[in-house]
Amino acid sequence: MSVSKISWAIALLFVAVVPITIYHFLFKEPARIGFVKTGVLIQKYKGMETANKQFEEEVKIVTANIDTLRTRFEKIKAVQDNSNPALKSDLTYRASVAEREYRSYSDAATKQIQQRQNQLSAEVLGKINSYIQEYGKKNNYKMILGTTNDGSILYGLDQDDLTEKVLADLNASYSGGTNSDKKENE
Repeated sequence: MSVSKISWAIALLFVAVVPITIYHFLFKEPARIGFVKTGVLIQKYKGMETANKQFEEEVKIVTANIDTLRTRFEKIKAVQDNSNPALKSDLTYRASVAEREYRSYSDAATKQIQQRQNQLSAEVLGKINSYIQEYGKKNNYKMILGTTNDGSILYGLDQDDLTEKVLADLNASYSGGTNSDKKENE
């Protein structure tokens, strides 16, 4: 290849690359990256507060049922200890059944409560994650990272911390408000 053809190829490449580069730096919006403090979102999100209240009410009902079964067992046991020998055999059997029902229900309820807590948490976390994805797309974020107490993000500029903006919009969305439709700069 001659020097002239190489010069023309370089000039053509230059003519093609320079406008693209200028366009990229002048007109194309830079990629945005932000982060949210996940613990703060979970703690202050109204949806989590509602889920926690619902969970506490469910626990109260289960605890009341367990207490009722325990009290029933204790009463039968107390009567059994103070009864005459003729009734003792029947009361021993009743106490055994009552204790078995109490322990069985208590064990099953403990497992069920743990599953329910996991289910409610997963539902709320799913809503938070979905909202953050929508927020990122709507506001042209390339990436939104979540911080944890384990230190996944050790430092970030305050201007890149989206926690309060996302929390306000998330809570407004939960309460039926319209903040979630706004972009950051509106």
